[in-house]
Amino acid sequence: MSLFLAKSRQTIPSLESMEKILNRLDLKKKTKEEKEDKDLLAFYHKDTLTEIKI
Repeated sequence: MSLFLAKSRQTIPSLESMEKILNRLDLKKKTKEEKEDKDLLAFYHKDTLTEIKI
């Protein structure tokens, strides 16, 4: 696991690449509420949790 995490930090995407990825996200998309969401709302705002689930 630590090897995976360390390796991912060695490859830094370009700003243009990040912009393309972020622009593809549909943040207005509705996601299905799941039972586990209630537990996570103690740590994340509802909108943030939706963004993570997309």
